[in-house]
Amino acid sequence: MAIGRTQVISNPNLFLYDNGNEFQGVTGTFAEVQTTTAGVTAVFTKNVDSLEIEHTHTTTTGTQRSYFQTTNAIDLTDYRALLVDVQRAGTADTFDIYMAVDTDSGVTLFDERYLLTASTSPTFNVIDITAITGSNYIYAGMNTVDDDDDVATVEFFKIYLVKWHYGNGYWWGHLFYF
Repeated sequence: MAIGRTQVISNPNLFLYDNGNEFQGVTGTFAEVQTTTAGVTAVFTKNVDSLEIEHTHTTTTGTQRSYFQTTNAIDLTDYRALLVDVQRAGTADTFDIYMAVDTDSGVTLFDERYLLTASTSPTFNVIDITAITGSNYIYAGMNTVDDDDDVATVEFFKIYLVKWHYGNGYWWGHLFYF
């Protein structure tokens, strides 16, 4: 009597960042990339549990784009989703938080850029990357525009990629790690 088969499949997640762990064997590390704007100071901090970027606007009409970027390109061909846990704080007039991918290193205008949802507590985002193939650098950061003395901060707690599998007529994957 056949009871059935059990198939063990390795973890389909590729972790890029997890509460202080940069998974340097995969990412290389997370490096700083930014535009230089008069009247705006950007501070990059690798905390015990997060990657943090803070913008301080000190003059009128300053725009700043700042990102952490993987120093290794990562092949995204078989991945279906990029998952991110992010938190924001501050009062800048325009404050957008993004994940981005690009085939080039060190850029601030991207092949693909995804606006994230964030609040003052960690917020989970799922980004569909099924259309992206080949080796790409992964960027996590923000863009702020402000016309007075304000501060904006973003913290990234988790960043990882998910592969989906097709089996028994369904697509499935280990989506929720958090």
